[in-house]
Amino acid sequence: MHKNFINQNENDEFIKFRGLDLQELLVQVENYYLEYRNSLGLPNNLTFGIEIEYEGLAKILVSKFIEKNFFNWNSKGDGSLVTGGEIASPIMSDKTEYWDQLKQICQYLT
Repeated sequence: MHKNFINQNENDEFIKFRGLDLQELLVQVENYYLEYRNSLGLPNNLTFGIEIEYEGLAKILVSKFIEKNFFNWNSKGDGSLVTGGEIASPIMSDKTEYWDQLKQICQYLT
């Protein structure tokens, strides 16, 4: 089953596109390959965090997955979402282990 990357009916910015322009944009985006990298080449002293909001998945299931596999990540509710929640990363740096964890979490959410 093919799953569309972008639902053109759920993004206010894409609604501004019409006809062939919208179709061409969606084809280009869905066919674009993003290479997975183990590092972005950021300075060693740079730290950052990531918050991922998700919708359409039961928060309890996502929380169990996070707790079981990623002790340093946090799953919680988000009042702005109808069905879903938010996953917060630990303080991260540009290391393979963090990018691998993020990849696994994103794969689970899709």
